[in-house]
Amino acid sequence: MKKIFYVIILSLLVGCAVMPRPREVLHFNYDFREYSEQGFFISPNPYIGEYKPLGLIKIEVFPGQVKELNNESENKLDTPYISKNSTFYVDEEIRTDELLDILVKQAKNMGANGIVNFKAYEDFIVSFHKGVKYSRFEKYRLEGFAIFRNN
Repeated sequence: MKKIFYVIILSLLVGCAVMPRPREVLHFNYDFREYSEQGFFISPNPYIGEYKPLGLIKIEVFPGQVKELNNESENKLDTPYISKNSTFYVDEEIRTDELLDILVKQAKNMGANGIVNFKAYEDFIVSFHKGVKYSRFEKYRLEGFAIFRNN
């Protein structure tokens, strides 16, 4: 009887084990070439030439949530809360070129033809639920100093 009890307990413990999360590598590439070709200067460094300072510029973008339908035969999110043919909400994906477009548009509205001291941040929220780590983007932040370069 003790053996059956230990087998049941052991099977319950093994069945409830949390699978380790595989490595995840996130890449954030901010490509300035499109703006350079249009004569708009963006750099993470100060500008050495002559310029007129216009002001600090900063944007924060909070991802919205979009509805998805799980029509996979298997649970693609590997969570017991989402079954086949169920709908759920996920954070929208925001591309870095979208973020740059917003920042450059704001700078141009100030009369700028360049942004120096450019910085980009991706802020995460990390939480734990039943021993499983969940992380998601809270917001994206871009900032810099808007200038008008004297060519």
